[in-house]
Amino acid sequence: MIRFIKLTLLFAIISLNISAQKNNIVFDNSTPRRTVKSHLSFLSNENFNPKIAAYTLAGDKYTPQQKQALSVKLKDIILKHGIDLTDIPDKRGGFLRQKKFILFDDLPQIYLVRIHKKWLYSEETVDNINKIYKTYYLKKNKKYSAKNGEHTDSVSTNTVNNSVINIPDTVTKIKFSLATPYNTILSHLVFLSDSLYNPELSAKTIHFTGADTARAIELAIKLKQIFLGAEFQVFDINDISKDTNFVDTLSGKHIYYPNPELKELYLEKVGDKWLYSTVTSKLIASVHKDMYSDDAEEIFSLSDRFIALAGNKSDAVLGIALWQWYMLLFFVIVGFIILGINFIIKKLIYRYYTKNRYKHQIAGIIKMLSMIIYLHIVKEYIPAIQFGVEYSHILYKTVKILIIYKSGILSFHIINTVKLYFTKEDKKKSVQGIVIFVTLILKTIAVIVIVLMSIQALGYSLVNVLAGLSIGGFAIALGAQDTIKNFFGSILIFSDHPFKVGDYIKHQNISGTVEEVGLRTTKIRTPHNSVVTIPNSKLSDSDIDNLGRRQYRRFKTYFVIDYKTPTEKIDELVNRIEKAIQENPDTRKDFYIVKMDDFSDVGIKILLYVFFLVDNLKDEARCKHTIIKDVLNIAQDLDIKFPVRNFSIPDNENG
Repeated sequence: MIRFIKLTLLFAIISLNISAQKNNIVFDNSTPRRTVKSHLSFLSNENFNPKIAAYTLAGDKYTPQQKQALSVKLKDIILKHGIDLTDIPDKRGGFLRQKKFILFDDLPQIYLVRIHKKWLYSEETVDNINKIYKTYYLKKNKKYSAKNGEHTDSVSTNTVNNSVINIPDTVTKIKFSLATPYNTILSHLVFLSDSLYNPELSAKTIHFTGADTARAIELAIKLKQIFLGAEFQVFDINDISKDTNFVDTLSGKHIYYPNPELKELYLEKVGDKWLYSTVTSKLIASVHKDMYSDDAEEIFSLSDRFIALAGNKSDAVLGIALWQWYMLLFFVIVGFIILGINFIIKKLIYRYYTKNRYKHQIAGIIKMLSMIIYLHIVKEYIPAIQFGVEYSHILYKTVKILIIYKSGILSFHIINTVKLYFTKEDKKKSVQGIVIFVTLILKTIAVIVIVLMSIQALGYSLVNVLAGLSIGGFAIALGAQDTIKNFFGSILIFSDHPFKVGDYIKHQNISGTVEEVGLRTTKIRTPHNSVVTIPNSKLSDSDIDNLGRRQYRRFKTYFVIDYKTPTEKIDELVNRIEKAIQENPDTRKDFYIVKMDDFSDVGIKILLYVFFLVDNLKDEARCKHTIIKDVLNIAQDLDIKFPVRNFSIPDNENG
């Protein structure tokens, strides 16, 4: 759980730790103070290396040579203005913390910003260096002449006895070569493989300077671990240039980038040899720490345990080392154990919380969380399996898509839990309808996010995908006009509130109680207990009689009494019925009618016109029952007869 929290909330603490040439100066941009210190240290006389210092400047607007020149000018500005490193905060930052730091109050244009866990001089600062340099360093009255040259370090190079070194035939016939970028990268990786393990030889592919040669093997191994730990395919070995005189088109130099996304790692031609550059040698530790934080030793020590278990590192089955099979089997077994524990937890929840309406969602949330944690751990240990640069990224993509999929299911469980809470019987019907609609929207958004994140995890550009969808979406929209109309009809219904879940409405020749308002249709339960589904576009564009919003429910009817009934008894009958209406707690007291209304073939018609203060059909029926019962009791008490052919003439518009 601690590892999961670290991965999801803090990600990896990104910092650059690079040994300097002489005084063991460390390049670090994890805090504002360390960034400024690294910038100034790598431009000092004894450690002068503007290539390294330029990595403290944000943005890609300028070429590497221009950024190096700007970093030198920025150093002159800072030193001329005067700075105390102890006044600069040495905190990494984090959630709800400072994301910007201004170095000088009178020079607000010079400030650092936090970008992807790194503190860098902002792009605005970089853009203003020349202007500030003229004003504050050269002074306004001095003539300024800009120089755009690259500072070249005078450094010693690694000596390799021969550009091609023969490996003893007892081991293999593969030759160590630095003749081309392809040969160099292949030699670096091959001589760190299980069958040809020769780290001393592999380290000769890197152009070290000064004290870094003492760490040659360590850095060569870390460089391979960087390639294994990348979540994308760093390179296809078959696509690496085999040109001995390769020239980079942008810089015009003999340098080669295996992957433009890793600009810190590139090769340069030294004499007739292609080597990983001196800048790369300085940045290996930084990129490695950026990728693994402080967990690399723990991650790769796990593979050592399985190698010891297998006994022989070179034993293989179906082209895969035996220890790698053991490691894969280990993760599969752990996965099944987690599934088994989840199954037991689910059974316990279903057994002891049988009446809990949330039991299914709780079990699902626990299962998805445990699987997401498990997959994150697997993802972290993928480099330890060492399937090679060509295949590690496939495992990364597979696990990453599984994490996205499980996270999507987790979001569905959470949305359903919220839906169950807000649609309980004690919640208002209006709230329930809105919740049902919102949950449908949230689930739709969740599906879209899952699809887009999966596309991105597969390595495709979302910009290109969305551009393609915009074109295809127009064609789809033409064929789905009704669906789109219904969707916007749903939005109009929830914005205008013509009715809500629980209301009794009439639409054309359909009447009933609203049960559900969806993204496309509304479901109505009719008096026949059937369910009618009406497109929302029709409901939003037509007249709706919302009987559920009546303040009163009218009851208008007639009953007939015998012509032989004395008028005194008729008056008594009317008075006592009016009194019953007044005493009924559910009737309107300021307006009602109980009067003789007309003659009929069998007797005198009495009009009964009354309103009930109720809001649903069930209570309305109860009130009708009470009033009719009162009429019958009063008539029986007064000995008033109803003709044999007596029948009422209803004139109701009730649900």
